[in-house]
Amino acid sequence: MLHASEPNTEGKAKIEPFVQKLVAQFQRCFYPYEALSLDEMVIGYKGRFAHKQFNAAKPHKYHIKTFGLCDAMTGYVVNLLIYFGRHTAYIETQDRNSEHAIKVFNTLLEPFHPHHHIFADRYYTTFALIEFLRKNGYNYTGTVQVNRRGFAMEWKQQRLTHMQAVWHYKEDVALSVTWKDKKAKKPCHVVTTCSKVDYVTVQEGLRQVTKPAIIQSYNNNMNGCDRIDQQVSYYGAHDRKTKKWYKKIFTWILEVAQVNSHILHTLSRPEGTKPLPLAAYKNLLVDQLILVGAPNVMPALPAAAPTPPAKPGRKSVNPAEERLSGNRHLVDHDGLDRQCVYCSLMNKKKRSTYYCSGCEGRPHLCPKECFRKYHTDRVL
Repeated sequence: MLHASEPNTEGKAKIEPFVQKLVAQFQRCFYPYEALSLDEMVIGYKGRFAHKQFNAAKPHKYHIKTFGLCDAMTGYVVNLLIYFGRHTAYIETQDRNSEHAIKVFNTLLEPFHPHHHIFADRYYTTFALIEFLRKNGYNYTGTVQVNRRGFAMEWKQQRLTHMQAVWHYKEDVALSVTWKDKKAKKPCHVVTTCSKVDYVTVQEGLRQVTKPAIIQSYNNNMNGCDRIDQQVSYYGAHDRKTKKWYKKIFTWILEVAQVNSHILHTLSRPEGTKPLPLAAYKNLLVDQLILVGAPNVMPALPAAAPTPPAKPGRKSVNPAEERLSGNRHLVDHDGLDRQCVYCSLMNKKKRSTYYCSGCEGRPHLCPKECFRKYHTDRVL
């Protein structure tokens, strides 16, 4: 059975300590660059879970929600927070009356130094969050909902033509831009604390497009969590069905660990060599993990000769020399329901589908006491 904690634990204690230990190893192996992206990372799950979420726009409509903090350049996951409703493990020094976005950001950014540039989407962007990050030495760039309190009300009335941009200042704290792309039906609103009114020209297909530098910076740095979700979904084992929600989180976090290790392998490869594809890296990882435990694994037993058909009458008991010898007496299961040899000797009637693969004749035995007593009692 799979356990990531003590068997008698309840609720989030079944999996959260294991996830926290693994995330601590993520942070020990890699410190992120300046740009960080923060977004939701969902784990598809349709079973019974008190904090299961529903969102028809997500790849998995029913899911377990986590908040991920990724390095924007490499996609490496540097911190994770699993959502457990009011039991979510926010940082202990956090004010409980703070808004949800501030709690999430403060918890995920706590292990890192200031002066990072954080990118997030409109789900988190509030003026209170921007003030909180500036106070703690972080820069922020994110999209904004037009009806969010604290931002320019003129956004609602603006009618822009394609490829047009309008700039706004907010109390000398933040710079925002409203931009309508060529194919967009609605304009996009982006706010930042680390930029200036500037334009860049980029190549998009066969045409060159001039757009605000804020928009291009957001597009380049906001896909860290989406990239991880994409790579985890390629060859992951976490999509298999299970009734236990903590098993789903366990297999998912192991897939994230594999993707993180692949990123480190790519960054540390010799100069001039091609990066190893993710599928080939996973095969290499399996081979290396097998070698780690190989010295402690017993060699495989030779294939047993086919058992001759049983003759009618009482089965013979194995000789004491073989029964008490130091051979590899291993419990095995074949699905055949036979009478337990030891129980029969004790004038009891019990049947078992388990047998000893190390004894001649493969005697069927109850897997608990009978198996031990059969191989230790000298007088039968």
